[in-house]
Amino acid sequence: MLAGLLLAAPPAYAAPDRHSSDGERGVRLTVPDRPGPAERSVQRSWRLAPGVGYREWTASMPQGPVRMHLLGVDLTQPDVSVDLAAGPTATRRSTVSRLVSRAGALAGVNGDFFDLGRTGAPLGLGIERERGLVHGPRVGWNTCLRLDDAGRARVGTVRVRGGVSRDGRRVVDLDGLNAPVVRPGKVVLYTPAWGRRPGARVLGDVDRARQVGLVDGVVRWSTTEPRSGGPVRGQVLLGRGRGADALGRLRVGDRVRVATTTSDRTSRVGVCGSVRLLRGGELARLDDPWLHPRTAVGVDRDTGRLLLLVADGRSRRSAGLTLRQLARELRALGADEALNLDGGGSSALVAPDRLGRAGVRNRPSDGAERRVPNALVVHAVP
Repeated sequence: MLAGLLLAAPPAYAAPDRHSSDGERGVRLTVPDRPGPAERSVQRSWRLAPGVGYREWTASMPQGPVRMHLLGVDLTQPDVSVDLAAGPTATRRSTVSRLVSRAGALAGVNGDFFDLGRTGAPLGLGIERERGLVHGPRVGWNTCLRLDDAGRARVGTVRVRGGVSRDGRRVVDLDGLNAPVVRPGKVVLYTPAWGRRPGARVLGDVDRARQVGLVDGVVRWSTTEPRSGGPVRGQVLLGRGRGADALGRLRVGDRVRVATTTSDRTSRVGVCGSVRLLRGGELARLDDPWLHPRTAVGVDRDTGRLLLLVADGRSRRSAGLTLRQLARELRALGADEALNLDGGGSSALVAPDRLGRAGVRNRPSDGAERRVPNALVVHAVP
């Protein structure tokens, strides 16, 4: 597959590289990039619902044609809302089509990057309207799109905060909730929203570790040999190094209180991405020359519109975009703020056609939809 891609590629392609979202090799943009907006052709558009529209076009870029797909969402409309849709657990993946259908949504795009090789869990913070905060780290993957009660969208940093208290005093600080990695010296809380007990899958090579099980706020068991498999019942605390030492101070039978929250308590929906593309209408410092399929979300603060953009890539029909090109396209569409979501073979946009038949509007580079942990979905009355 890779050899065919490189042999068929236009001259703008050169040495391959790996893409962080899926490990697939990308190609480097080696011709001069144009700073202005791309020339567009073959544009089609239709309305999906009051306040929600779909548009597709081909952009003429230095690397060749790039096929793009856009969901425009007017968040000021009373019957329009956006949510994060995911499976029953953080480690359960599904296609965007199924996530949109299960949520009873009109349309959607893929969301957060995820741990492709081990757990399948999303890397960043996730907040759903019904379940609230379901996963996220304290630091490391915290640049998010967030929506408040009024439906206003912003891009910024949101962190998970929390701890374990005994007799009113904090005894353990939490480094995350249902996170795919326990960092050295830290403790992460796992709940039934994670899935099966994480154990070694999230620890890596460690000198010492400890796993503590809580049921109804009482320590029921504690072990230095973390258990894997079986569903999480109650709550499980997992620590490495000094984090394991801190958990060792908890004794079976202790009554404790576990609390988790976020640094932005106004957020009712949240999903994270890799990098911020736009801030106040200005391009962020982006030095990524690699061409890939891309998914991104932009916010037009003047109109209250959300812009969900997918660019196809890894084919002669569509060469893909660099992050800087992606940012320029979103700015040309009216975005003031923008965030890069998972891309590569994960990029998928699902929406009805002109006759109302739901389907994948772009061409995923894997040849079919990839299973992903979550999707940003649009609810509206068609």
